[in-house]
Amino acid sequence: MTKIYESLAEFAQSAGTVYFFLLFIGTLVYALWPKNSARFADAARMPLREDRAVGATRPSIASSRDERPRAGADLESEALLPMSSASIRERPAVSVELTGRHVVAILGPFFLAMFAANITLIYFALHTPHGSELENFYDASQAFNAQIAEARAQTERGWKVDVTTRAEGEGERIMVEFRNRDGGSIPDLEVTARFEHPFDPALDREAILASDGLDYEGVATPVRPGRWLLVIEARRGLERVFRSENKIVVADAEANLQQ
Repeated sequence: MTKIYESLAEFAQSAGTVYFFLLFIGTLVYALWPKNSARFADAARMPLREDRAVGATRPSIASSRDERPRAGADLESEALLPMSSASIRERPAVSVELTGRHVVAILGPFFLAMFAANITLIYFALHTPHGSELENFYDASQAFNAQIAEARAQTERGWKVDVTTRAEGEGERIMVEFRNRDGGSIPDLEVTARFEHPFDPALDREAILASDGLDYEGVATPVRPGRWLLVIEARRGLERVFRSENKIVVADAEANLQQ
C-alpha cells in the first residue's frame, strides 16, 4: 500500500505542473476564440444593463422627502429634512468594457509566474544533492551498532594505513599500504576501493586492489573530476577487518591522501 501511495504521489507531483499549464493554455484559447467574442462581450455588458435598469426605477430622494408629512414632526426629523437636491449627484456611467482579453491579461502573468517558479524548482531539484534515503530505520540502526563494534576492533589492531591516488587516463589509480602494529606488511587481505559520488549513486566506481606482496593497487575508471568519498575496505574471508572513509578531490593533477 505504501508503494502505491508513493507512486501516485510522485506522479501527481511531476505531472501536476504540466496538467495546470495545459489547463491554462486551454482556457486562454477558449477566451480568445473569435466565435466566443460576441457572447463574452454581451456577458460583460450585463451588469451595466441591470444597473441602469435599477437606477431608472429607483424613486428620487427629493420626491420622497417632499411627500413626508411635516405636521407634528419633532426637532430631530426637522433637522434631517433640509437637504439640497444639488448635493445628490448621479453616479457617472462606467465606460470601460471588460473583455476576455482583459481577463487573460490579468490572470496570464499569474499563471506564467507559477509555471516559471515550478520549472526553476524542478531544475534545482535535479541539479542539487538529493540526500540519502533509508528503506528501514531499524535495520539502519542495527547496522550502525555493528559499525561501532567493527571500529573498536579496528582500533585495537593498531594498523597503519597509507592511501595514495593519482590520475591515470580517465580514472584514478589507488595505492594502499597496510602495516601492522610492528611495522610489517599484511599481504593476506582482500582490498577494495570505492569512489562514492556525493549524491548520485549511479556514478560510483569500485576497483579491486591486487597485492604485490607489500602494497595493494588498482584503477577505478572512469572517475570525473570533483569531490568524492573514497571508501577503502579490507576483508579476511567473510570478516571485514578494516574500513576508512576519506574525502578527496579528484582533479587533473595528482591527489594524495594519508591516513
